[in-house]
Amino acid sequence: MNATAQGVVRFYDLAPSPDSFLEAVIAGLGRAPKDIPQLYLHDADGRNLAAQQRELAEYNLTRGEMRIVLEHIAEFAEFAGADTILVEIGNGNPHATRVVAAAVRPLLYVPLDNNGERNRQAARELQLAMPWLNISGVCADYAKPLHLPEWSGVAYRRKIGYLGGPVFGQFTSGEAFDFLRMTRRLLGDDGAMLVGVDLRTDARVLHAAYNDAQGICARFNLNLIERMNRELGAGFKPEAFAHHAVYDAAKGRVEMHIRSKRVQTVAVGSHVFDFAEGENIHTAVAAKYDAEEFQTLAREAGFAPEKLWIDADRLYSVHGLVAI
Repeated sequence: MNATAQGVVRFYDLAPSPDSFLEAVIAGLGRAPKDIPQLYLHDADGRNLAAQQRELAEYNLTRGEMRIVLEHIAEFAEFAGADTILVEIGNGNPHATRVVAAAVRPLLYVPLDNNGERNRQAARELQLAMPWLNISGVCADYAKPLHLPEWSGVAYRRKIGYLGGPVFGQFTSGEAFDFLRMTRRLLGDDGAMLVGVDLRTDARVLHAAYNDAQGICARFNLNLIERMNRELGAGFKPEAFAHHAVYDAAKGRVEMHIRSKRVQTVAVGSHVFDFAEGENIHTAVAAKYDAEEFQTLAREAGFAPEKLWIDADRLYSVHGLVAI
């Protein structure tokens, strides 16, 4: 491939018609316990706050990931091999993505994300940095079974899945297994993956990461309140709710909630919801794994673990998996 040639950029929208934000909120607040899917945290303001969170001193997972990527990028490229399609699943750390894409030099880079706007923005930024890169963006729900478009004109050897940043951590244990099984089918019998996984670590470190001194994570979480008021005309009083994030060691994950500070009633359209003092709206999870624990899960899902890289502080790991 001529690295000086201008790459081709295309996008495919394979996402089913989603429930509207209003429908998701009404359904979620009507459940017990209350929950709203975490994808709704990622509007434009949420994405900006998430980017700020990655740069926080307390959120050292990002630095752990970048240390691994920068120190072992030649090994990543060797593991991937030549003549590949690089499928990035979910919107991870854009800095790491840039380094990986530059080293792997795929025939085609396929950003796969469930947020079309976020996907296009990330692809545009990468294309500006690497004008030679051929990009074929796909908007789809990667947590559900799907088929990628057929790229018959691309003489690739195999597909390489790539999950950077906190993408894998958004799944509970059962969801994680289902996701890996679906991804195994998506990549095919010759497929492989580079998967970033947060490691289990001291609860105090995790508490600090998700309850930072500047309150960026809290703003990211509570932005959902602002979004419901702004887009749905909801009657939430922001000062009556608080960010609540706690590490559950038994489940191996951080759980994020929006907590009601008092007994109150909130209207969303024609629907009215009661909140008890201390009642939560569950908004997100961030799962953590021992390296061996993740490798066992990967084997059960149809992958053979071949490579493992862990940062010096043992906060983050990257696994090289091959389909079996």
